[in-house]
Amino acid sequence: MPQLVQVNVYICDSQSVSITPWRQTIVRTIGRAIASPRGTRGRVMGEARCGAEAVDFACTSGVYDRGGRVLVCSPETLLRLIRVSAWYALKHDEHPDEDYEAFRARQASPLGVKAFAASAPGSGHAALDGNIERLRTVLEVSGGSQPEGRSERIIQAILDLAFAAIFGHEASHLEAGPPYCAIEGRSRIEESGLWSVLLRVTTSGELYKPSSPVSGEIVADRCASRRIRLARALLESGPVTAGDQEFVRRAAADVISTILLTHNDVLSGRPLFRLNDAYLYPPLRILALAGEMNAGGPGPMVCGGAAENLIEASQQTYRVQPGNGMMPDEMEQAFPKGVIDAWEHRGPWSPAAFACR
Repeated sequence: MPQLVQVNVYICDSQSVSITPWRQTIVRTIGRAIASPRGTRGRVMGEARCGAEAVDFACTSGVYDRGGRVLVCSPETLLRLIRVSAWYALKHDEHPDEDYEAFRARQASPLGVKAFAASAPGSGHAALDGNIERLRTVLEVSGGSQPEGRSERIIQAILDLAFAAIFGHEASHLEAGPPYCAIEGRSRIEESGLWSVLLRVTTSGELYKPSSPVSGEIVADRCASRRIRLARALLESGPVTAGDQEFVRRAAADVISTILLTHNDVLSGRPLFRLNDAYLYPPLRILALAGEMNAGGPGPMVCGGAAENLIEASQQTYRVQPGNGMMPDEMEQAFPKGVIDAWEHRGPWSPAAFACR
């Protein structure tokens, strides 16, 4: 019989926010994101005195001799993820028959950054706050079962995909031995060969300056892509309609790509780009994780708000770490044709360039 894996989750205390109103939603969504075939029990230990510098952005994790498998998380980030996912769900429900592309056409660009800003606490939208509270009430009492309301199902589905990316990465660091991922099945980007291309680009200099990220962080991103594929399979087997599934995947790609572009300043809704030598370059991480959200589906792998973020990250990275500037065909194929035309000066940089259809 497999040994039960227990993960202790510490949510850092905060003077400005508390996870208590959303506790059950957060606990259940984290639990799904770190589940393993061996069985995993996530135990939230309450709001701990972590200190302001304990968590770089969302969560940090590790395996310790005395503490076991530990996740330490920022409440501000978890709650911002909930609010921006709610924003997407509620805005989509205003025009329930439209697809993601029609939804995007109604919003300001860049979509992901503007979504985080519009959904920030204290943004002055009383109606939004009231509707988010309505969603919270339903999700908190659902007991883990699928909620009946459309908006509630959509916000939960977006959270499941976003948490799969974030906690799928962190769950890799909780593995005590190779292959450092509880999910053995390969992601779509691995199967297609795109993952190998991204690793080659990292060290070759063909696009950016060669870098040498920490191997554990590369493995963790690969594990996150596998978790995303698993979360997509669960989404496809649930009650969310096929049209709404596509919206959920695109929205989750927007959310994750915005985080990877703006990092910890996403809380303010302002782009604040930075590089970290321990990881793949941000545009490569965006292509891997946001791309896995839609790999194998209809339309471009990365488009809309996620493509806006990826192009911004690509340009920022090239300014700081220029290489030969040659983007491989496998990467170009992930974008809408309008993006490549604009990049090669055959068309303008406009919202239409990022279209998903």
